This record gives sequence, structure tokens and C-alpha cells, in this order.
Amino acid sequence: MPGGSFIPDDYLAVKKRLALLYADHPDAAITTEILSWQDGFVLAKATVQAGRAAVAHAFGKLGGEKALEKIETAAVGRALVHFGYPATESDLERAVQEKKKRHAAGPAQNTGTQSVTT
Repeated sequence: MPGGSFIPDDYLAVKKRLALLYADHPDAAITTEILSWQDGFVLAKATVQAGRAAVAHAFGKLGGEKALEKIETAAVGRALVHFGYPATESDLERAVQEKKKRHAAGPAQNTGTQSVTT
């Protein structure tokens, strides 16, 4: 999503990114935690762990249908992005192509990925 624009047709749903995570890392673990719940607002934290970890947060207002679940899901989605699972189909395709190029180049070209926290 360069430039911050959101294209709904390009969005890769969190449930699809979770399926990709578990296909790559069957023993992966995801935890969520409510850090703050005050005056109708919630701050959630999500951690994705599979040999390394990525952490992200989401903040939102309660009131709508399944509002808490949506805030937690937003945090999980952000943690998945930090772990390396893009939020858009086009970014996922680019990542797949880059991975294929690295593998074709041989082991000397492969580099590790570091976890990022927000």
C-alpha cells in the first residue's frame, strides 16, 4: 500500500495470512493481550512466534459488533506484517518472486530476517 492508499480488492485478509503462517510454521504461536481498557477504548497487543517473534499493537473504540475481536485481529494482522506476511496480494506476490530469486541465486544470497516490534 504505497503512499498509504487502501485498495480493498488488494487486501489480504488476516485469516489468509494466518493460513500462510501455519503452512510455513506449523508450530507457530499467536498470543493477544489487552493492555488497556478505559472509557470505551482498548489497546491490544499481538505476538507472533515461530523461531523468532514479531509484536504489534492496535487501538480502537468499543461499541460496534465484535469491536474487541476486530481490534485484536488488527493487532494480529500488523504482527503478521512485521513477521513477513504482507497485507496485500500485490506485496505478497512481490515477496514470493523475491524469495524465488534468492533461492535460485543459491544459499550465499539468502539472508536472515529480523523481527520488528512496534
